[in-house]
Amino acid sequence: MNKIWCLFSVANNYDQPDNNLEAWWPEKPSLETFSALMGKPLGDGDDDWLVAIVQIWAGKGNKLPHDDTRYRLEEVEARVRLT
Repeated sequence: MNKIWCLFSVANNYDQPDNNLEAWWPEKPSLETFSALMGKPLGDGDDDWLVAIVQIWAGKGNKLPHDDTRYRLEEVEARVRLT
């Protein structure tokens, strides 16, 4: 099976779906790449930023400091739909 890594978000809205796709990669991104995509290079964030980024990257899901949106990085099966 082909798998891809997906970044999902869930905003703090009552009608937000659980699988709002933000980005995807064919292989798990490095922690450095992931942190930069989320808004700050690893060395630029404070301790709260680093903890949140590492937890999201490790698959535990978390919110970034000063953000109500919850993020999770997950490996999922890649499906191709032929129409």
